[in-house]
Amino acid sequence: MSLRSSIERFVAEQYGSEQRGLYREWSLPARRKRWKELADLGVVSLPFPIEFGGLGGTAAELSIVMETFGAALIPEPYVSSVLMAGSIVDALGVERQRRDVLGPLIAGDSWLALAHSEPGTRFSLTHLSTFARRESTAFTLNGSKTCVIDGADADMFVVIARTAGACNERNGISAFLVSADTPGVRKQTYALADQTSACLLELTDVVVPSESLLGEEGGAFPALESMVCRTSIALCSEAVGIATAVIELTLEYLRSREQFGVALSSFQAIQHRMADCYVDLELARSLTLKATLIDPIADSLNWQRCAHAAKAFVSRVSIKIAEEAVQFHGAMGVTDALIVGHYLKRLLVVGTLFGDSHAQLAQFQLANVLRTQPWN
Repeated sequence: MSLRSSIERFVAEQYGSEQRGLYREWSLPARRKRWKELADLGVVSLPFPIEFGGLGGTAAELSIVMETFGAALIPEPYVSSVLMAGSIVDALGVERQRRDVLGPLIAGDSWLALAHSEPGTRFSLTHLSTFARRESTAFTLNGSKTCVIDGADADMFVVIARTAGACNERNGISAFLVSADTPGVRKQTYALADQTSACLLELTDVVVPSESLLGEEGGAFPALESMVCRTSIALCSEAVGIATAVIELTLEYLRSREQFGVALSSFQAIQHRMADCYVDLELARSLTLKATLIDPIADSLNWQRCAHAAKAFVSRVSIKIAEEAVQFHGAMGVTDALIVGHYLKRLLVVGTLFGDSHAQLAQFQLANVLRTQPWN
């Protein structure tokens, strides 16, 4: 059985529309049980190295997973635990840290969350005021982190803090493993537009041992930057999966819904608008595929520019496709009764994560400049 078909079969059985509507009302143990089942399928271990219990999967295989998750609106903390926090641990951690942290994650026994963004910083990766002060064999962390995706029930946070340098410098940024039950850690949970959870994380004199530092002190920025690009490409795949599902269900609706005695699909204006949506979807799919197939090691700057270009374009057109679908469905399109409204809300969150289309375009232009410099 292929990767796509096995995942599609699992999500069809476990994440139908009725289950999706009830998921947020499940108890934490029930949600943990579902996460364990997903891990047993091998999806959680897919992007991690074989030596730590992973499958060593490629970006193309991850793209298949994310497209399927998008179409099914999977509510699990996959992006936050695996692609964001897990990626940082994998990139920076020593063998012991990767074994102790990634092992339970891959087994489906834990959730991770990345705490990076801060109030008022928009989408900047370097604008950090959270500071970690070294004290003998420990670090003391103080600061606030906002929009910590799925942080409400996370077992451990990967906290990005500054250990040296000015507020917007790339150097001096470090990553730390902080257990959720560490004294001084306080969470304020809230819901995002798509009803997934996030939290405001307050760190007040949080003391962690030196062994909690991931990688070299002050050297976390390259891993953070790579994680953003890798996750952005994966989010593009999720958006493509959502947009594909949106077009399919809208076409079905237009063929069955009648106005003035004929199907809505017979109106030429609607046909033209749906054709535009389909063209946008195929362009988005192509850009995502191009970014997915570039080797991030052999052609790093080109990989970054393609990741930002894909995120900028896919975010914009996927939201446009969903908005068109809502228009075609009428007032019912924005209610909880129809899944098309849920798709739009998820795309709004995906489109904003790590920067909206304008922010991504600015990063694309910066990568273009760096790529064309003589010293590169």
